[in-house]
Amino acid sequence: MKYLFGAILLAVPLAAQNISLGFKGGVPFTQAFKTSDGLEIAYKSLLKPYTFGPSLEVRLPLRLSVSVDVLYKRLAYDGAFRFSELNARANQFEFPVMIKYRLKDGLWSPYVAAGPSFSKITGVTRTITNPSQFFQPDEFQNSSSGGFAFGGGLEFKPVVRITTEFRWTRRGTKNFFSAASGLLESNLNQAEFLVGIHF
Repeated sequence: MKYLFGAILLAVPLAAQNISLGFKGGVPFTQAFKTSDGLEIAYKSLLKPYTFGPSLEVRLPLRLSVSVDVLYKRLAYDGAFRFSELNARANQFEFPVMIKYRLKDGLWSPYVAAGPSFSKITGVTRTITNPSQFFQPDEFQNSSSGGFAFGGGLEFKPVVRITTEFRWTRRGTKNFFSAASGLLESNLNQAEFLVGIHF
């Protein structure tokens, strides 16, 4: 029994060495919404230039690791109809679970990553100025969606581990869609640049 207890005490710090916590932040390259102008209504997507959140990574053998991120984004778009204006805002939380493969060991390590990505929309607010009975849009359709993410970048390990990554995410569900006009919908493709720090 004492040998089992000793093995457990030895395994705990060894496992902890393979788990790192950190933070990721970056900027999107793509708009969150596809918008168009019509005869009666015009939409405009507003790019919020940031994404950030905590990150956990578990190191595996053969230069593999599994990372789980919780990334926050702020979504926004405006709409106009005759004398009415719409301002819509929402929070988006993304949960990518990616398997990362480092192409080599060393101080500098290029890597590729891929895995499923899930998102959740919360805090949707819509403010209409000069409301009109003809202008009651309801573009918010789904609060959650799934997809797949691909990434590639460079890992640098001086004292802490620093990563730079270009990531592309393809979603399978539109969270926002204007059924009435067809002039606004979620962009199912997202590209962004991320910088991470792990301890």
